[in-house]
Parts: sequence; structure tokens; C-alpha cells
Amino acid sequence: MDLGGLSEALAAGQQEERPWGAPGETNGVDGGGIGTGLVEDVYRRHGKSRQGESRRICAMLGAMVSALAQQNVEPKPAALFASLVLALEGIAKGKQGRDDASDASVVEKRSQDEAALLYLLEEAASRMPRQAVRTKFERSVGVVCGVLGAKGAVPSEASTSGASASRTQCAKFGVGCLASLLCAHDPRNFLPASKPFGVLLSFCVDPRPKVRKRAQAGLAQVLVTVGGEGSAGASLERASAMVRDLCERSVAQLVEVTEAFETSQRTGSKREARRRFEEGVQRATTRCFHVLGALRQCVAFLSPREALDILKTLDGLMEFREVLLAHHSAVVIGHFFQGHRVRDALGAEELASLLRGLTDRLLTIEELMADADVAGSTLNALLAGFHALAQMDSEACLAQVPSLLHRCLHYFRRKDAEAFRIKMCR
Repeated sequence: MDLGGLSEALAAGQQEERPWGAPGETNGVDGGGIGTGLVEDVYRRHGKSRQGESRRICAMLGAMVSALAQQNVEPKPAALFASLVLALEGIAKGKQGRDDASDASVVEKRSQDEAALLYLLEEAASRMPRQAVRTKFERSVGVVCGVLGAKGAVPSEASTSGASASRTQCAKFGVGCLASLLCAHDPRNFLPASKPFGVLLSFCVDPRPKVRKRAQAGLAQVLVTVGGEGSAGASLERASAMVRDLCERSVAQLVEVTEAFETSQRTGSKREARRRFEEGVQRATTRCFHVLGALRQCVAFLSPREALDILKTLDGLMEFREVLLAHHSAVVIGHFFQGHRVRDALGAEELASLLRGLTDRLLTIEELMADADVAGSTLNALLAGFHALAQMDSEACLAQVPSLLHRCLHYFRRKDAEAFRIKMCR
């Protein structure tokens, strides 16, 4: 294996700093980044497995360790990181000028190799000092985004079949690796990270569940890191604005497709045209569900001002009177109120005004509140909001209770009124 340029790549890996992958622990790695713990951990997790994925990971790691040994280099995280990046770059160069895209076996083998390399790259990055990863951020992120771009952010139905399992695995490991690299980036300078952050966002609405869930979890991790430093306020605003834009585009797409579908029904379009409209509505609705799934995990870590704009956008989903959309939107609102940044950025008067608006808006949509799940999630969201307000200003919270009771009295006559009483008593 050619690891030319390895000496230069290793130059940044000798800094003394506690590994950032596990605060307070070394994971078998000392401050200088000695990586025997990484090799042992990977072999312990995958060495006895008979799954093809685990065997490829062990085989790839063995090849890397052997290549480093030939150059008298210890398998430290920095050395493995550099060799893995070089290997991924070699695969990318090998694809240039070759017309083998139609050869399924070649594409499958390449995806399997890339998946193993990306898994190991994430493991190595999580055990390196942050500063060491930052010095190679642009190069490593570039090669990871190149792999993810080849996999397609939103593949077609055909590409999500069983024949593309390796592509799905590669994309899952790729977004995990990308999230780890973004977590290591300097949060005070978000501009170089904005494009790869956008790539991570695009995979949050991927139709493949494993890829989408990993991207959504990674998004929350990145936002926690960006907002974790006091001087990173501007970076958090930019990252949150990108999340808000994704939400607004998704809701706007659903509105546009729905309006076109309703127009086609009124004008009596042909059956085929109507079928296409129905498929468009389904795709747009599914995308909104994916966005809501991402927001559930990250809305508490967003900039409060951008999060408020997202809540206004979600209010538009209530207009569809669709039970599942309303339920998941209410869950997102509840997670927003549970975040600590709400109390840090909003005053008691502003929060009280927001709760009044939500109470008047949500509890008056009777066709949605007739569903027990929607009613429960809505009351849970309001409950979280009142708890946050009570911690800020108990008198302002008490002043909001009569209005809430007035809106809920109508629902106490329902068959499931006991659930309402329990939640209201909280």
C-alpha cells in the first residue's frame, strides 16, 4: 500500500492533549495519541465476528498496520488517520478515467472498501487531539464528502434495494465520520465547515433509515460542539440558520405540492397526472417527517432565535390538519422548551407571550385534538413550556394558567378526559 506523504501528515499528531473522543478517559490512548488501544479495540469488537463487514474492517486495519510497520511507524491514531485518508484518496484517484460504473461487482467491492476505511477513520479521529484533526480538517473532510457525494444524498428507489447494502453501509459510516470531523473543527470559525455541514444536513432526509438516523444523531453532536464554547455564538447562528432553511424548504415544498394536487383535482386532470401529484405529495410529506425527526434531536441545541423561526414554520404544518404531522410537530416544540438555551436567551415576558400564542393556537384545532396522541403531545409541549417559565418567573407562569384551563375545559367532556386532568394537574 502506497503511503507516500505520510511523514508530513503525521507532523500534526505529536501534540500533547487529552483525546477528545471520550472526556475524562484515555480509551487506552495516552496524551500523545499512542494507538495500540485503537487496534485492540477494533479487533476486540470485530475480530471474532463472522460478518463480512467486520472481517473487512479487520482486514483493512491489518493492512494499514502492516504498511505502517514497513515504514517503522507505530500505529498511533495520527498515523492511522493519515494512512486512511491516503487510502481513500487512492481509491478516488483510481476511479478517475475508469469506465466501470456499470460493473456492479466492482462498484460493490469499492463501496465495501470505502465503508471499512471510513469506519476506521472515525475511530482514529475520535482518539486524536482536536488540534491534530483540525490541521488536516480540509483534506480529510474533502475526501469524506467526495465519497458521500458518490453515494448520492437522496438516492432513487432502485438504489435503496438489497443489492446496494454496501453503499448504504458506506454512507452510514461516512456521515458518522463526517460528524466526528465536524465536532473536531474550531467552532469559532464555521465558514470552512459550512459546506460539509450542509452535506451532513442533506443526509438527515435520506430515505435509507440507517443513514438518516446516523446523520440526525451526528447533527445533534455537531450542534452541541458548536454551541459549547462561549465565543462560538456567530457559528451557532450560522449552523442553526442552515437547519432552519432546510425546515422552511421542506414545508414550502409540501405546501406547493399540496396546492398543485388540489388544483389538479378541481380541474379534473387525467389519471396519470393525478397519480404523479399524489406521489409528489407523498415524497414531500415523507421529507417533512424526516426533518421533524432531525429537529427532535437537535432543536434544543439550536440558537433560540432560529429555533423560534422554526416553530413558526412548524405552525404552518398544523394547517394540513394531518394527525402525524401535528403530533411530531408538538413533540419538537416540547423538546425546544426543555432545552437550557430557552431560559438563557428568552425573557420571561417573551416566553409567556409565546406560550399564550401556542395555547390559543393549538388547543383550538378540535379535529387534531380529537386524536389522543396529538392531544397528549400538545399538552406535554405546553407543560414543558410552563415548567421553563416557572423557573424564570413563577408569577408570570401562574398568570398563564387561567387561559390554559379555559382552553382545556372543552376537552374535559371527552371519553379520555382523565388523561387531560392528569396532565393539567402536573
